[in-house]
Amino acid sequence: MNDGKFSNMPEWKRSKVDAREASLEMKLQQSLKDEINSKKAVFLEILEIIDDIERITVNKENNTESWKYLDIIKKKALKILEKQGIVPMIFEDNKAKFGWCEVVGTEKLVGADNETIIREVKKGYLLNDKILRLANVIIVNNKE
Repeated sequence: MNDGKFSNMPEWKRSKVDAREASLEMKLQQSLKDEINSKKAVFLEILEIIDDIERITVNKENNTESWKYLDIIKKKALKILEKQGIVPMIFEDNKAKFGWCEVVGTEKLVGADNETIIREVKKGYLLNDKILRLANVIIVNNKE
């Protein structure tokens, strides 16, 4: 610390100030990490609600008003998450991406390339371009 206001300060005092600054910096970083982890927990809970809604809407038999309202609720929840930097994962060419997916099943599918996603059982999400939750997918496996 060599700026003017500390130049007349004894060396032992400057090292105490430096130590305090380092301690405050560490506390600030820990506080930010705790806040991010707290937010992640809330986001994951909201995603579980969206998963439940998706399970209901995927299995709908007819298009009643109830299903429309569930879709509206899901869209509103997704908009809330998007404002916080959470977006669903998008898989280029419908291919499983290493590190983004947990393969929960495989199926043979004639004419399809291996590792093509057949179905997302549970959607994956990114938080500010970092993985918040892996996607659970079923992929093609035509190997004998």
